[in-house]
Amino acid sequence: MNINNYKIGELAELAGVSTRTIDYYTKIGLIHEEKRTTGKHRLYTEEALIKVKLIKQLQEHHFSLDEIYKFLIPNSNNDINQLTLGIKELLDTLEGKIAELYTQMKNTQEINTEIIALKMLALQGSQIVQTLLQLSGDIVI
Repeated sequence: MNINNYKIGELAELAGVSTRTIDYYTKIGLIHEEKRTTGKHRLYTEEALIKVKLIKQLQEHHFSLDEIYKFLIPNSNNDINQLTLGIKELLDTLEGKIAELYTQMKNTQEINTEIIALKMLALQGSQIVQTLLQLSGDIVI
């Protein structure tokens, strides 16, 4: 295996998803195969692996595939601006979730648990944004 090219099964295993998930993401255009081997096996790059992991993280935070698609696949020719807007939308959504948790925290007796949950959400949001920035070529917003 070339360090930058993964067969579908390898990609699925590394990303923690099924091969059917990889097939679906390829079908709807979230990821693309780089090339095929002489035996017609699809090969995916490291970028595809990063995207699949990011998609999985975003889904764990209750983003739909439609929302994720908008973040990862800009519509206009000005991809960087579209991606930046997608990142800003993601940040706004995360800030809303943090605000909801903070409000819930004020209304509960288990403040320590809520503070820990709030910090974890903020950290996860930061990790998601860092991954998005990596995919977009380290855009600074």
